[in-house]
Amino acid sequence: MEIDNIIDNELYEKMSILKDEIEFFGTVDFIEKVDQNFIIYVDLFNQTTNDIDDQLLFNGKLKDVTYSFDLVIETTTLSILGHSNELFKFKVVKNKENYFDTFEGTISFLTNHIYDSINPFSFEKLDFKVSKATLDEKSKYKKRLENQLKHIEKFISIKEKYSIEDNKKKFNSKNSIQYRQYHVGLGSCSYINVGGISKGFFNIGYSNKKIGKTFPYSGFSKHKPDWVILSTINKDCYSAAIRYGNHHTFSCVWILPNVVKYNVNLIRLLYCIEIANGQLVMLKYKANSSVCSLIKDEIKLEVYYATEYNMNINGLSLYIENQDKFISFGNSDYNFLTKSLVKQNFDVIVIPYQGSKLKTKIHFNSNNQNTIDKHKNGFHIHRTDLSGNFYCQI
Repeated sequence: MEIDNIIDNELYEKMSILKDEIEFFGTVDFIEKVDQNFIIYVDLFNQTTNDIDDQLLFNGKLKDVTYSFDLVIETTTLSILGHSNELFKFKVVKNKENYFDTFEGTISFLTNHIYDSINPFSFEKLDFKVSKATLDEKSKYKKRLENQLKHIEKFISIKEKYSIEDNKKKFNSKNSIQYRQYHVGLGSCSYINVGGISKGFFNIGYSNKKIGKTFPYSGFSKHKPDWVILSTINKDCYSAAIRYGNHHTFSCVWILPNVVKYNVNLIRLLYCIEIANGQLVMLKYKANSSVCSLIKDEIKLEVYYATEYNMNINGLSLYIENQDKFISFGNSDYNFLTKSLVKQNFDVIVIPYQGSKLKTKIHFNSNNQNTIDKHKNGFHIHRTDLSGNFYCQI
């Protein structure tokens, strides 16, 4: 598909303007501590991105398209950025040694890959002078955010328990559940086909905002999911939808943890789902009980909250039971696994992409033939970073 057929001069113009601008606003999404450094993730916007949102995205002029605009700063000290719930102004500067509160950061504009030729920022390193926004700037930001949330909340369904619909076909016990875990760097993306009666993603993310490494795999858009489940609202869990999503991706049912803190990037995604006539379900927290399920004949697919603590990092986990027992922790440490699943004997375990402390004992079935490398202790391990995509039948 030629880009000229799907994009008009207005977007070209906005992208060109954005490339030359040096002032942006942003809120800190979250802060990660790595060794002696802090990695600070910021959601960015300015008047030009507001115009892109209002004139092209939110009114449906560009269908099945969304984007994220981010800044990632790695620093040994938080300084001004340690102030929580604050709106900051970021100004690109030269000779940063002449300013206080300056940071080197990587700025990125992530959108569908068909727009790569006009992308104004592709993981570009710049120096930023950081200051707090004025009271007037904060007031305008707050009012705009409130108006957007009023609109979005009209089509959000908040559920204590959600049942995933199947296609009414009879599940044959001879049919297996097919699970694919894609190698996507430090993101997370898996696809599940439940014996032909239902299919979807458990996370649809990829790559790493800080490093900026892009993986060549684009097969995400070949799938036609009935649902997308996000373990958290961290962008690493849905970035592949931004880059490779199509109408099938955005028009299905999206199932998320109940959001308590919105940001501009998430709002863009939610608008895209609404415009595509997708369904958005947010799950209330409930301890030690499934909050979402698909149960059909012999199979069981259930979603559990890992913990109520810091749901931007820990969120939903996926449990599947058929001939084998399967658990994917999502983003959460095994230490936070819901008590109702701790004593299970699992055949397949998917460890979080950012690592797991594994403080609680895990029971492995030694006869599992689904994974790759067999060790003398009877465990089978498949590392996607070493062996590529993982596939198994459950």
